[in-house]
Amino acid sequence: MYDNALTIHKNPNDYRPFDTLNKVAAAKIFDKFSTMLGLSGSEAFLPNQCEFTDIGDLSNEDQQYIVNVCKK
Repeated sequence: MYDNALTIHKNPNDYRPFDTLNKVAAAKIFDKFSTMLGLSGSEAFLPNQCEFTDIGDLSNEDQQYIVNVCKK
């Protein structure tokens, strides 16, 4: 992912590819990737896949990444 510019990190030391990937980090990656592919919200919306009991514990920005991915 680092080699394909699918990370915001500028160097491999900050990228840390072997760290645990949580759902917010995954949502950020999937959101960026689906945007690069030009996918819209109507192409793969799965409403039952987007129900998280802890989404209210996340920041507004992190919630938006998850909502965006659920619509793509």
